[in-house]
Amino acid sequence: MAKQEITCDDILRELKAGQYRPIYYLMGEEPYYIDLISDYITDNVLNETEKEFNLTVVYGADVDVATIINAAKRYPMMSEHQVVVVKEAQNIRNIDELSYYLQKPLLSTILVICHKHGVLDKRKKLAAEIEKSGILFESRKVKELHPKYSPFDCDRLHKGEPIGVEAVLQKAFNNTFKFNMEMSTCDLSLCQHVTKAVMRKIEKYFKEHPDDEIKFETSQLPVPPNVTAIHLNIDDAQRDHISSLLNIELPNLTYPKVKEILSDNGLTEVLCGAENTLLFLYGYSWEQNENFDMIYSKYDFKRK
Repeated sequence: MAKQEITCDDILRELKAGQYRPIYYLMGEEPYYIDLISDYITDNVLNETEKEFNLTVVYGADVDVATIINAAKRYPMMSEHQVVVVKEAQNIRNIDELSYYLQKPLLSTILVICHKHGVLDKRKKLAAEIEKSGILFESRKVKELHPKYSPFDCDRLHKGEPIGVEAVLQKAFNNTFKFNMEMSTCDLSLCQHVTKAVMRKIEKYFKEHPDDEIKFETSQLPVPPNVTAIHLNIDDAQRDHISSLLNIELPNLTYPKVKEILSDNGLTEVLCGAENTLLFLYGYSWEQNENFDMIYSKYDFKRK
């Protein structure tokens, strides 16, 4: 019998029950579910005090496997667990060497590897070692189902006919529609069509509540941006100089370009808790360049 593939809901259900694995290797063409799982772990495993000493977030372009293993082998401080998150892990060379650590992983460490726009070769030793003690999850691309709503336009989703994407109804009316929709892992750009059965419920609801139909037909649903935080230790002069360089790149700023600007000015991202300034980058997941880098349309500095 073929092994049943683990789903995003399976993983979240375990996490919400406080059942943690030593490693979560999250990979695939659909970044939404990778971010959903990694963000849940980052936000919920540790409390705010524990995060100061026990949360480490690194990027694949900046680290090697040895650095990741050294971080994973640290013991938590005043906490039951430490969390180590590796973003953009597809940029790490010789990732297979991680298998040596996984032969005897530290159970107090929760290692989260985010490998986007690609997958690990499941025939290799690393995949086998991950599945022995942790989670190997493939986030598959959700197929387009030709929704009846117009595409994203200037960060707002325009609604027309009362058919299309379930998430639009859920987001537009919150609990007004009682259609038992499962929206906890659904993104506006990823949801499937409303079924015929739900379609009939929608039509019936609109017939009984014409004011809501008018509201639905004419309103716009704001789509919140994705936010990337970069931890820095800089003074006011450095902040102003970096700001002037970022302004040149807008509105086509990307994370690699930000890293390049920082590096050219002798700056690097510091560990969480060691910063005095946070640089927030704002963009939308569907806005990407030819290298699949998210394009950020604005930024903001926040002093701690």
